[in-house]
Amino acid sequence: MLHRASRRSSSSSGRIGFRLLFEAWRELVLADLVLAIGNFAALRRLVLRAKLRVRAHDPFVTERVRRAVDTACVWYYKPVLCLGRSAVLVRMLRRRGLNARLIVGTTQVPFRAHAWVQIEERIVGDPGDVAVRFLVLDEC
Repeated sequence: MLHRASRRSSSSSGRIGFRLLFEAWRELVLADLVLAIGNFAALRRLVLRAKLRVRAHDPFVTERVRRAVDTACVWYYKPVLCLGRSAVLVRMLRRRGLNARLIVGTTQVPFRAHAWVQIEERIVGDPGDVAVRFLVLDEC
C-alpha cells in the first residue's frame, strides 16, 4: 500500500499564490481521474506528456511548488497517496523547466511501495534516505 501525503507539511512558513495552489488542486483532480479510469500506465503517460523546458535548478521554485502541492493535498476532498502527489509535483516542476522524475520503489519485507520525486539526485518532499530504503521499480 502506498503511503499517504503528510498533512503536517503544509505548515511551512510563507505564502503560496492562489494560482499555484489552484493548479496543484486541479492536477490532483486530473491524476485522480486518470487513476480511476485507467491505471498506473495511464498516469505514467500523463507524467511523460508534461512539457519540459530545461533550465537551471532553482531551489526557491522547487520549494514553492512543493508547498503548493502539499497544501492542495491537505485540502483535497479525500486522502492523497504518494503516487498521485508525486505525479502532480513532477508535472508542475517540469512545467517550470525543472527536470523532475517520478520514482516508484518497493521494499520486500514488509512489502511497501512508495513514490517520490527527484531532480537530478536531489529528493524533493521526502526524507533524503528514501532512495536507499526502496528498490526502484520504475522512473519517468
